Amino acid sequence: MSIVSFNPATGTTAPIYVPASDSPKAVEIGQNYFWLQVKAAQAFFADDSFFRQYLGFSLDKIKSIVVTSRIKVDAPALSETTYGIKHARELKRGVPELLGLSPNLINLMPATLTQASVSLEMLVDTENQLARLAGMINSDSLFAPLSLAPGALAVAKAISALAQKTIQAFIPPNEQKPILQFDGDFNFAAGAAQEGYYVILGARDASAPLPPPSATLDVQGNALLIDGQPATRLSYVILELRTAEARTRAAGSGSPWDAKLREAEREAQLVGRDPLATDDRRKAAWERVITLLREAHVLLGADPNYLPDEAERIYWASYDTCKQILFDGQRAISKSWAAPWTPDEAQSRAALGIPESVDLDTALSLYHEQEKRTLEHVAPLGVL
Repeated sequence: MSIVSFNPATGTTAPIYVPASDSPKAVEIGQNYFWLQVKAAQAFFADDSFFRQYLGFSLDKIKSIVVTSRIKVDAPALSETTYGIKHARELKRGVPELLGLSPNLINLMPATLTQASVSLEMLVDTENQLARLAGMINSDSLFAPLSLAPGALAVAKAISALAQKTIQAFIPPNEQKPILQFDGDFNFAAGAAQEGYYVILGARDASAPLPPPSATLDVQGNALLIDGQPATRLSYVILELRTAEARTRAAGSGSPWDAKLREAEREAQLVGRDPLATDDRRKAAWERVITLLREAHVLLGADPNYLPDEAERIYWASYDTCKQILFDGQRAISKSWAAPWTPDEAQSRAALGIPESVDLDTALSLYHEQEKRTLEHVAPLGVL
């Protein structure tokens, strides 16, 4: 619950933070991941005066509204703002219209950037031109969440260009200005942004003004409550910011580094499960594994989707898997009195850049727990 700290009659507010739990986590630079979605949105207009003054025509002339988005993060791969058309819906005077928005604006992203800016704008469509594209718009064909994944990033940039051209083609230039604009700037430096809800209120009617400073906000499900009552006479957007401890190796499936790790693990498995494998063959297999792991390490370290600490743990886990498959299995199936050859642990770790001081069992046990929580609670939300 959050206390409102403003008192204008109309316009839009800055984001108002509403905690989603008793102990919300902060987005910490270099320590965790975050994603941002629209929890809910509503449009409400009843008074003609603003529309006559701002647009030069009556509210009754408006057939529908279009919700567009602009997203900007300070990541090197995303130097430009990306655009999208999120929703097209008929507008009725004096009737609160729940827009049914629940998209991910920013998919799971490492907290390596310091700021993210989001803007959702409501444009009018007086000629109902975009109604013909409503099915396509409302199915997200002109919107893509922001992601650092190379394929997803290319799609987002292409859709951004298409969305801008669509607006220019279907809405007259003099009407291409928002009747409401909801802006949210998130500063991740020094743990300033916490997971939870960020509510942005909007009002264009003096008869339905923004609430007073003493009002309290609460989010229950997809509903916004003001002083315990549903906010039926306001426009608003509820943004939800959440965090995760890990992205997981599974989210990188198909990447070049994952292919290298899988190749190393297959090499270890091929020899490790062969009861007739000689020491020379095991040595050759281990040398091949070491080479593949080192190549994967370089590729993984350059993947912007992963924090450096998690990239290291994915690498360590693959090393540990290869070692167990190749040598623990050999010891179990050996029928000779002489123990099969095994590599020197210190030399192998030195060759792979794995610090001798790291307790792999403890580090990997903790990481696998983080992976498990992400797969259980984050992956089903479609943000990876």
